[in-house]
Amino acid sequence: MPKKTAGQEGIELPILQPNKNIDNDTCLPKRGRGRVRALVLIGVHLLILAHITHFWMAGRSLSAVEPSEAMATLELGQVNAGAIFFGLAIVSTAIFGRFFCGWGCHIVALQDLSGHLLRRIGLRPKPLRSRLLILVPFVLAFYMFIWPTVQRLWLGNPHPGLSNHLITIDFWQTFPGPVVSILTFVVCGSLIVYLLGNKGFCTYACPYGAFFSVADRLALGRIRVTDACHQCGQCTAHCTSNVQVHAEVRDFGMVVNPGCMKCMDCVSVCPNEALYFGLTTRSGANNTTHTLPILSKPTRSKRVYDYSLAEEFTGLLVTGVTVYAIRGLYDFTPLLLSVAVGVITAYLILQFFRLFRKRDLRTQNIQLKRGGRITQVGWWAAIFVVVWAAFLVHSCFVQYHRYQGREYLTRITATWTDLFSGVAQSKLTTEDHANIDKGLRSYELTDRFGIVHVVEVKLGLALGYLAKGDLEAAENHFRQAYACNPPQVRELLREFLAYQNRPEDAAAIH
Repeated sequence: MPKKTAGQEGIELPILQPNKNIDNDTCLPKRGRGRVRALVLIGVHLLILAHITHFWMAGRSLSAVEPSEAMATLELGQVNAGAIFFGLAIVSTAIFGRFFCGWGCHIVALQDLSGHLLRRIGLRPKPLRSRLLILVPFVLAFYMFIWPTVQRLWLGNPHPGLSNHLITIDFWQTFPGPVVSILTFVVCGSLIVYLLGNKGFCTYACPYGAFFSVADRLALGRIRVTDACHQCGQCTAHCTSNVQVHAEVRDFGMVVNPGCMKCMDCVSVCPNEALYFGLTTRSGANNTTHTLPILSKPTRSKRVYDYSLAEEFTGLLVTGVTVYAIRGLYDFTPLLLSVAVGVITAYLILQFFRLFRKRDLRTQNIQLKRGGRITQVGWWAAIFVVVWAAFLVHSCFVQYHRYQGREYLTRITATWTDLFSGVAQSKLTTEDHANIDKGLRSYELTDRFGIVHVVEVKLGLALGYLAKGDLEAAENHFRQAYACNPPQVRELLREFLAYQNRPEDAAAIH
């Protein structure tokens, strides 16, 4: 065996022997837990389908049972089913552990399905191990659920009070369209699994997982071990949550890693049936039922990371820039999808840099460089990363000027009605005119260099030209905005034409 050099330390596992508890054709436990969990996750999707069907039939239904709905409760006081469900899930996690993720999350189900299909073709994605990217879900959780309250308190705004929103007549209000939904499932459920390993989205992009991770540290429910454990490593080899189960039970007498989603796969594959789920006390490893040697002060095994600290800081920066560049780009990309794309982009950029520094480089089963020579696939991958990076730079330019245009024009106190009637022009101050000029300049750059027309930009241009008294240019941008999104612009365009004494043209807007 070649001698390891410094920095190449890894986790040594015994050679795995054939396991009678594993179906070699499917890589699933022969015992029933894996199949039971699959049936439970199928049942979750059937419940989602039943919920949607009820809304279609009744025209009203229980509000979306989605954790992100809790944002409306915290910020606007709208008590909905999603907020109640999220709260109950956190409380149950604090008692029994992180069961919801493993047994009730549709994104986890999609990731598990993707991992299963990859294993069927002989590929077991290597998990990315990062010390800094793992902070992304916590930053995102703070931004989504805590920052609005902090901002409200900082500004001294009163809480709006609680209101009942358990029943809704606009079920799809907070959901993206079908194209974005499909793209989200592909990126968050499949692509991220291939590149970052099983549960890649949960580990590096899910804001709800941040709350569950904290709550799991308080939980009494743990995967525990008996003295029948022989440290064979089967549990770690088959853990889809990327937890080093064998090391955890050796060092602590139980799995204490908050990334454990209690899938129970490790329990099912243990050849000696040494693992089980049970309740424990807060005293930790001294309260166990096994006789494996445990340190008097349990110390986690030294973790090995895939990138240097400098590389990880670069990856964190790339993630932030990517989210800035594509979140809401052309009113298309929602927050969670943009974060998933940001983490994937960080991985691709780091691999790109390594492509020109390392002698050999692989991405999962794809050989990018061998013996100091970049392979043909490696060159195509490098070209893709360069093109994608150029797109992100372009998107940052477009997004920056869109934000700037919005910032300047929102400083104008005039209303649409004031502008339509012409009374606002005489009230605009010198500062207003300066903001209008700056806002128009930014929006014009966004409109000129953007790939897709955006309603907000077109309406901003219409507002700016109205304020400057250029009615022809304002109408032109109104009509372009109407072509992008008729329902959103219809009434504004009608009001504009009505104030121009053109009732026939206003009536023709449908």
